[in-house]
This record gives sequence, C-alpha cells and structure tokens, in this order.
Amino acid sequence: MGGGLKPLTLALNVGGLMPDDVEKKEVRPEYDELRTPSLLQEVFTGMGIASGLALLWAFEAMRDRYFRLLDRMNVRPWSHRGSAFPAGRPRKHATVEAQRK
Repeated sequence: MGGGLKPLTLALNVGGLMPDDVEKKEVRPEYDELRTPSLLQEVFTGMGIASGLALLWAFEAMRDRYFRLLDRMNVRPWSHRGSAFPAGRPRKHATVEAQRK
C-alpha cells in the first residue's frame, strides 16, 4: 500500500472532521535556563552519583574475587546457622522496678 495518509486526510476533509481553515500554531518548548550555580550543582550531583555507583561496583568486584578465592580453596560455608538466642539456659538479669511519679 503506497497510498500513505492521503486517502485518510481526504476522508476526514469530506466528512467535515478536519476543516481546512485551521491555523497551525508553532509550539515552542518551554525550559528553564540553568544559571551558573544551578548548573554547577547539577554537574556535582551527577559526579556524586557516578562516583557512588563506581564505588558500589568496586566493592562488588572485591566481594566476587573474595568468594571465588574461597571456592578455589574449597572453603565451605558454615554448616550451622547462627542464632540470636544461643543454646543453654538464659542468664538471669536484675529486674528494675518502674518508678511512678
């Protein structure tokens, strides 16, 4: 179909849906100009975000190398799970009476 939009435009004009006398206005985008202080703030914010992501990537690379080294040395993770409440009898704590005023 090599007709393009010509038949559609013709159909809309015949039906009165798209009048010919419509003025087409040129719309210019609105934007705020960045002054020197706000421009510097944007630049330093971008640099801070980029350096934070780079630091995160470096830590992840070090962690990956560490665990690969442990795998090569055939060190297995702990077989028992840690617990917030260790086995055995709980210690006795002195109770403190609440003071009422």
